[in-house]
Amino acid sequence: TYPIWGAILAFLTSMIGEFLIWTQIVMYWVTDVKLDLGTATNLYVAIGIAGIFTMPLMGIAADRIVGGSRSEPEGRKKVLVFAPLAGIVACILLLLTGKTLVAGVVSCILFAVYWAIEPGGVAGYAGSIYGQVSLGQIWGLATLVVMGIGPALGSFVGGYLYDLSGSYFNSVIFALCAFAASAVIAYFLPDSIEEPTDAA
Repeated sequence: TYPIWGAILAFLTSMIGEFLIWTQIVMYWVTDVKLDLGTATNLYVAIGIAGIFTMPLMGIAADRIVGGSRSEPEGRKKVLVFAPLAGIVACILLLLTGKTLVAGVVSCILFAVYWAIEPGGVAGYAGSIYGQVSLGQIWGLATLVVMGIGPALGSFVGGYLYDLSGSYFNSVIFALCAFAASAVIAYFLPDSIEEPTDAA
């Protein structure tokens, strides 16, 4: 049904952008920004370090957002919109790292924020719509589709665009567009589903 496939598409599009960044970001810094490999690698490590702190903090923030919403599905939707928006801002800052290294560090933190929210947000939304009984099947389907397509497609597109242009600039723009698509899809997810009625 629409909420399931909508959530899967929101997850998939963001995952395409995410894995494009994970696999191309170091070479982007080296090739386009002209950072040395050691500095670029240390920036990449910063994403993982930031993730140690963003994971629990974003979990607390997500719970508060949900608690302050009219319903749990509405709160989960807000979280699913916010996560790719963080990815969009991170991509914009990433495109500016040639001007300032600080922008590169902040983009790493924002990518870690996205990473801390998106997977759990999708599971939370599906669970709030369909309940715990169906969550295992839904989450299994979601991870099968998303992890079967997203990492491969994102990595391929990133490398392919570099082969076409000799620059990773367009690859980062593609990732930005993928995050934007995820935010739009999440925004239009329903807050509830119609309960089936018994036949007369």
